[in-house]
Amino acid sequence: MALITFNCQTCGLLVSVYRSPSAKRPRFCSLQCLGAAQKGQGNPAYNGGRHMLANGYFVVLMPDHPNADSRGYVYEHRLVAETKIGRALLDGEVAHHINGIKTDNDPSNIEVCASHADHLTRHHKIVRAAPYPTGQNHPMAKLDATQVSEIRERHRNGQRQNHLALEFGISRSQICNIVNRRQWT
Repeated sequence: MALITFNCQTCGLLVSVYRSPSAKRPRFCSLQCLGAAQKGQGNPAYNGGRHMLANGYFVVLMPDHPNADSRGYVYEHRLVAETKIGRALLDGEVAHHINGIKTDNDPSNIEVCASHADHLTRHHKIVRAAPYPTGQNHPMAKLDATQVSEIRERHRNGQRQNHLALEFGISRSQICNIVNRRQWT
């Protein structure tokens, strides 16, 4: 072991430590100084303050931005939208990815929606499908409207549901639903 003397690169403190001659020469007096030296651009993994969150969006380190989070990051697509329109986004305005790809922050792919509701309409275009076929138009229908009327009339006249189910070839629960107008309303 050899005694090595060096100045800490962060705080400048003169430090003496015993190290093996083959060990790397130390540069910091403590883990606190090492951590301080490796913040931001000093960190070997620093990539300009831009990284992807778990939700799939990119954020950029801009601690002075009015919409920065507690760690100083702002969503990149919001910054692109602000640059595109030439002002900060107002409360309630939403930056929308036109093609739906969260990582595509090209200005041509970002548009500003006036509200959250406006943004939702762009994601969920309302498409009205043809109504689901019911009654005798249903592909699995075993009865027609005339038979349903007959079932209701005969039940009103006192015929039991079990007897009607056997006669018309359907279950007693279906007869019950028809009589109580839960089916064939």
